[in-house]
Amino acid sequence: MTRGRIERALCWLALGVVVWAVVSFIVVPLAAAIHTALFKNGAWALSETIGQLAASKRVRTAVWNTTWMTAASIVTVTIVGVFQIAVLEYFHVRGRWLLKIAYATPLIFGGVVAAAGYNFTYGPGGAVTAALTRAIPTLPRDWFIGWLGVLVAHTFLLTSFHFLFLRAAMHRVDYATIEAARSMGATELTVLRRVVLPVIMPTMLAVTLLTIYTSIASFAAAQVLGGRDFHMLSQMVLTLQSLRRPDMAALLALLMALVLMALILLSQYFEGKRPCTAGAKATARIQLRKLRNPLANAILHFIAYALVAVYLVPVLLVVLFSLAPASSVGVEVLPSTLTLKNYIRVLSTGATFEPFLNSMLMAVLAVSAALAMTLFAVPVILRERVGTAVG
Repeated sequence: MTRGRIERALCWLALGVVVWAVVSFIVVPLAAAIHTALFKNGAWALSETIGQLAASKRVRTAVWNTTWMTAASIVTVTIVGVFQIAVLEYFHVRGRWLLKIAYATPLIFGGVVAAAGYNFTYGPGGAVTAALTRAIPTLPRDWFIGWLGVLVAHTFLLTSFHFLFLRAAMHRVDYATIEAARSMGATELTVLRRVVLPVIMPTMLAVTLLTIYTSIASFAAAQVLGGRDFHMLSQMVLTLQSLRRPDMAALLALLMALVLMALILLSQYFEGKRPCTAGAKATARIQLRKLRNPLANAILHFIAYALVAVYLVPVLLVVLFSLAPASSVGVEVLPSTLTLKNYIRVLSTGATFEPFLNSMLMAVLAVSAALAMTLFAVPVILRERVGTAVG
């Protein structure tokens, strides 16, 4: 067998594996969910299920909470994310290395872990809450639990999209164009609005859509920080499933999936338009600008480092109390005793170490499988597109 035939055989084998994986883990579960949502006891029941969802006060509340929380998150995440990119890539701020570390923490301190960290810091038994209640005895210990905790978690965790993608877009801004605009008398605000913004706008739109997508599907923040009175759609899907209403759960999940799919398609559309407004092919790197106004410069530094505290305090407190005995958690503002017993117990006891090991194993397997499928599928898809365009 020649080398070409072997390569073709391996290619067809890989294609068969990809098709099997797509059918087994995407098509079949999706078909099952659609059947569950549309049929009940073998009969068409879509209108009945929709009526039951519309009549449920808890579902309506979850829809309303998800809608306004997503809208609020868009505003707060955009403000914080754009400010972070400005201090990292446009303005001169001292200690940028520390800012980069702090602003990158949502990339590794996210999801359930981050929500638990915020609850551990600001929740009823949190260290910050303990300090605040000592200073303000009338402050309820659950002041952070509810919509406030969810919004704060969204605001400071979803900026990871800005850190990853908007920073890269800023690198495509041509500094020579900025200098030309300044030489013609343009103010800093005009430069940002007329020179910088058009280059990064497609990426900003894509990042905003990703923020909407993640906020709508948010589960960990609402589950851990929402408390008993604040629920979002992802929680409601699980609640309906636990109440043995798989038809309502499946239909609600499908409706969410349609909205999220539309957002993904919009994101890809704007991302596809990005090269058209990417600026010069060989850009001059932006030289960081130092604000000449001392007061404005001081305010810029103060806000930048206030965000550093917001990001790092939960992480540092989680690390600190991981070295403390259980009796000090929720009682002491800062632990008075540090020990490695917690780490020894987790790493040496099978019952506690097994979840960690399973998570690491599943992460490695999932990433490996995703990379293998992606590296095979993407060239095939691109080859088909090129062939269609040429034809």
